[in-house]
Parts: sequence; C-alpha cells; structure tokens
Amino acid sequence: MQGRQSAGSAPRQRALDQSGPRCARRADLRRDGGRLRRRRHGVLDPGAVLRLRPRRRSRPVRHHVRDPLGGDRLYRNDGGHFVDVSAAAGIYGSEIGLGLGVVVSDVNGDGWPDIYVANDFFERDYLYINKGDGTFVERLEQEMPSISLSSMGLDIADVNNDGWPDIYVVDMLPDDEHRLKTTTSFEDWHRLQAEVRNGFHYQFTRNMLHLNNGNGTFSDIGQLAGVARTDWSWSALIADLDLDGSKDIYVTNGLAKDVTSQDYIAFLGKDETMRAATQGKRVDFLKLTAAMSSTKLSHYAFRNNGDLTYANQTAAWGLDTPSFANGAAYGDLDGDGAPDLVVNNVDQEAFVYRNNARTLSQNRYLQVQLEAEGANRFAVGAKVTLWSGKEQFFQEEESTRGFQSSVDYVLTFGVGQRDTIDSVTVRWPDGRGSVSKRVATNQRVFLRQSQAVAPPVPSPEPLTPLFTDVTDRVKLPYVHRENDFVDFDRELLIPKLLSTEGPYLAVADVNGDGLDDMFIGGAKDQPGELLIQQPDGRFVSSDPTVFEQDRVSEDLGAVFFDADGDGHPDLYVVSGGNEFSNMSPALQDRLYLNDGRGHFRRRSATCRPSTSVARESWPPTTTGVATSTCSSAAASCRGATASIPRACCSRTTATATSPTSLRSSHPNWHGSAW
Repeated sequence: MQGRQSAGSAPRQRALDQSGPRCARRADLRRDGGRLRRRRHGVLDPGAVLRLRPRRRSRPVRHHVRDPLGGDRLYRNDGGHFVDVSAAAGIYGSEIGLGLGVVVSDVNGDGWPDIYVANDFFERDYLYINKGDGTFVERLEQEMPSISLSSMGLDIADVNNDGWPDIYVVDMLPDDEHRLKTTTSFEDWHRLQAEVRNGFHYQFTRNMLHLNNGNGTFSDIGQLAGVARTDWSWSALIADLDLDGSKDIYVTNGLAKDVTSQDYIAFLGKDETMRAATQGKRVDFLKLTAAMSSTKLSHYAFRNNGDLTYANQTAAWGLDTPSFANGAAYGDLDGDGAPDLVVNNVDQEAFVYRNNARTLSQNRYLQVQLEAEGANRFAVGAKVTLWSGKEQFFQEEESTRGFQSSVDYVLTFGVGQRDTIDSVTVRWPDGRGSVSKRVATNQRVFLRQSQAVAPPVPSPEPLTPLFTDVTDRVKLPYVHRENDFVDFDRELLIPKLLSTEGPYLAVADVNGDGLDDMFIGGAKDQPGELLIQQPDGRFVSSDPTVFEQDRVSEDLGAVFFDADGDGHPDLYVVSGGNEFSNMSPALQDRLYLNDGRGHFRRRSATCRPSTSVARESWPPTTTGVATSTCSSAAASCRGATASIPRACCSRTTATATSPTSLRSSHPNWHGSAW
C-alpha cells in the first residue's frame, strides 16, 4: 500500500518519473557521499524517421531554452529524494540535445568530477566542467578543436598512461571502402561554416580519440591512432584486455537496416516508390523499410601499441562474429583476473566472450576493490594509480561506460609481467588518500576508505612564469583579416585550404637601432605591415603606402636578407593563393630594398611561387633566395632579374622534405650549388 503524502513530497518523489528514451548516470558530483543522478532524455519526432538528415542548423542554436518533455536533466539527491537542479547547475535542456552517451570523469584534475555528453544528430557534444559549488560551466568549444558529428557511445580513460583521462567518442564512419561510398554522405564546406557560425562547432563524421593535453585542452588523434572508422557504432569501451599494461579499445556496431544507403535514398526519391507505399493519405512505413538492405558487421577490437597507435585485432582475438549490437560491458566473470566481455545483440542472444589472456601470455594483473563509507559505498569517483618505478597505471572508479551499459566496480589493471607494484595510491571522493606499498600482482586487494588519511596541505610555491603576457603594453597595430574565399570551389581534390596560410612574419633590425623589427604579411586585399620597434617595446607602422600598392596579393612567405649587398636587410615577400588566374600579376613576388634607415621601396621580381628560404636569415651572409611552388597551379617560376639569380628560383628538388617546403643551399651566380 501507499501511504499518504504531504503536499510537498509528491513532486520530489516523482521527479524521476519522466517519459522518453534516456540514459542515466549516478555520480557523487558534490563529493559529499550522496549521489546525483544525471539523465539524458532523447525525444525524437516519429515523423522524422525517414528524414535521414533532418533540416538543421538554419538558425543559431539556443542551448539554454529548456524543453519540458526532453532535454538533459540533473537531479540532486536530497536524502533519498531527487530534485531537478538542471537550470541552476548550468545544465542545458534544449530539445535538440539528443544525447546517447554520458560519462563522468575529472578531466582537468582539480578533484571535482566533470561530465561529457555525446549528442547524436546535429547538436554538438557538451563538456561540463565542475566548478565545485554545485554548478557547471560548459567548455567544449574552448577545449576541443573538433568533435564527432553524430556522437554515439563513449568512454573516458587514460590511454597513454600519463595520468590524465582521455575521451573516446564513436560515430558512424565505415572502415570498408565499399560501404564508405554507398552508405555515407558528407557535408560541403559552406554548410560546415554556416553551422560553425550558428554555434554547432566543428563536427566531422568519424570516431574521435581526444587526447588530454593536461592543460585543459584536448587533441583529436583518432585518425593517427587508427581508431576513427568503425561503421555505425554504439558502445565504446577502454580497458586493458590483454593485460600488457596499455588500455585497448572495444567497439560495438550495427543497425538492422542500412538507412543511409545511397541507393535506398535514391529509391525513396522516386514518385512511383511513394505511390506504391501510400494507402490513401497514409504511408505504409513497414513496406518502405522492408526494401532497405540489411548488413551484419563484426565489431572492433583494437590493441594498444603503447605509442598512441592501435592495431585491429578483432579476428585475432576471436571477436569477429557479425551481429547487430549496441551495449557492451566487461568484468572478470570467471575470476581469473582478465576482463571478459558481454555484448548485447539486437534480436539475437547476447555474446559472452571469455578472455584467455591469462593462459595465452605471461601477463599479470592486479585487481583493486574499493570499500567506501556512506551511501557511495562503491567509491564512485575515486582515483586509483599503480606505480612501478616512473611508470603509472591510472583508473577512475566509474561503472557507467559505453552505451547504456555498466561495467564491474572491481578495477582490473594489466601490469605486463611485473611481479610486484611499488605502490597503489587511492584518492577517495572526499579528498582523503590511501597508499599501499610493495603490492604483489596476480591478486585482488581490498582497500577501505575508513583507513584513509587527509592528504598533506601543500605550501603554495611562488609563481615564476617563464613568459609574461605583454600584449596590452606592446599594442601591435595589426589585426589579420582573412578574405572570404573557398579553395574547394575551384579545386575539389585539394586536401586543405591553400589561401588561408598566413599571416607570415619576418624579423630583422631594419634601421640599425639594435631592436628587432618585424614584417607581417597580409591576406588578399589587406596590405602587409612593417612594424618598427620603439625603445619602450611598442611597435609603430612604417611605410604603409609602399605595401598598400600590393594589397591585392596574398602574402604566403616573407624573409629579410641583403639582396643588393649594401649591408642592410631587404625584404622578399612571396605571393600565392588560389584566388587568381594563372598569369595574374597578383602572383608576382615582391622585393623591397632598404635604404639603410628602415625605409623600403619596391623593386620588381619575376619569380611567382609560394615558399621562400634564404641560405641564412638576417644578419647578412645570404647571397640569394630559393622559392618553390605549393599553393596553386598558377604559381610558376619564370626566371629572375636584378640581384636575384635564376638558381634561386628553382623548383623543389627530391631532397625537399615536403611539397610545401624547401631545403636551402648556397647558390652561386652560375646556377650551381655547393
């Protein structure tokens, strides 16, 4: 029976009674022993099922507009009752936040658990940094240069054993070339820029492994690491499956119907298709979906090579059985010390994989089971580090990982062939610490919070920064303004924009006062600037009219050298870019001669490349400048006049290290080099 409730208790007790698909995560975000509940709501318009790419990003995103039926929620645990504190805590609740994954981790190492939310469809992901006062600040755009477009599941763990948690988010990019061409479409450059301007950040269709730089920022190394393409992925788990001391990656994937098949999309676009599937004013969706192809794929297991790269070991590890799967979890099911896998399949029995690492190798393990005080009895949020010499193995106590799945609370560390570990340190959620010395491996150790002690309070060290920010005092009178030009509209196959390479900078004492001066190149329709340093450290612009006449050119290189042998640094500026036709005078390089007092006049030169290098930069011993073509088919070398020899305009030779660079040599006036 249900007793009577007071007028104020019912809303609190019903706070978690919300409809709609969701994933949830409980965490001690306040470090007070209670556990807050983080819930992801995803309410999808049923009419959008066949709108494979919903109309999106046509207006600026409004993260703070809360959706009463969906959106993200954060519930505070008040003695067994849950209270929605989402708005007060700074948690977004927009209807476009279709989250599929959420993991909690102290990503910045300040002792407070942070939150990462992976959003599917068009909304960008969220990275909430815990301010330690019950509120969060969303910092993803400031900390991650780019993210996955259709983020699915994720995991957070230390992949390179540096003590910092890294973030792996999976997407839908196929690994197979045939499926890549037949099931995948990509957005063009103009749409991407519109989305960025409207607040959706830089999103790309691929898995991303965000390496924690330890300074509050992350770098995506997913393609470098070899883990960027795993097809229509759902769960991502980071764990040391082979017990060698480096954490591996397991990814589940699969969708019962190939809804993004380009053939099927073309099929839907035919009038006869819709007529055949329409009964009166109703569309027979079952008839339409029956025409979709269905492809079972194997899942992915990546072995960590220990050098920020991974090797696909799916078949070698016996994990290549095709299926449609979403959730996955790991735990030591047979007690042998190796993490086993359970994979949740769609319309099929779940897979249970026994891990044979203990019998197939000499690798050893150490399991840590934490016993905490209070309501957070599993010590969720605790940090455990194993030390062996200068090497460390780091994990956080966090059970919710991957996609709507929970792993074992017992932490399993692979330690290679080490017989003992120098120490096991625990940082409990309340800030206290525990240390165990000389711990034998191949066992499970039990560590209790009741035996922890308060860590010593470190005495603040005086800050002696190597660099001091003097930007406001120097006040450089220059702001780079890039012109709006998209190279891809002209050359579809180039790998990157080649007309946004600047600004380039060259430094020399042009007026002989003992202070370094600088030239900063301009973009198309912006003149370069010669900046003369003053005794107080400020810079003032000099000879603006000289460079104004060349504002139409795109400055893609600059170097000071003594071109006329008078002992004063002259300035050579390289022109390039894709904005111009092959024979445009705007591709002409320029030589500016110094009168010895820091004033320059233009002297024509006829070489038109995009990279230049002097044998030595200023002070003078240089006899010439070499140039090479890199940024446009229009750039070419047509000889030289005056004091710049033809040898200095030679193309890059086989000894150059890249098509956009040069190797310098010491040319003579006969065109040879020694």
